[in-house]
Amino acid sequence: MKISKFKIYHIILVVVFILALVFLKYDQSLYRNIFYIVLIISLIVKIIYDYVKKNKTTKKFN
Repeated sequence: MKISKFKIYHIILVVVFILALVFLKYDQSLYRNIFYIVLIISLIVKIIYDYVKKNKTTKKFN
């Protein structure tokens, strides 16, 4: 069974969102940082996804 990169990206975002909600439940002062945490992690995952995708396309041409 092959899992696409987009599904992995989506699963990671959902996990991060759930973790953010857990932090919100235990520490109310973190609610402003949750958006930034989700944004930063999603950007990191997107950069890794683009890098892997670029490497796969360059290997096809070589």
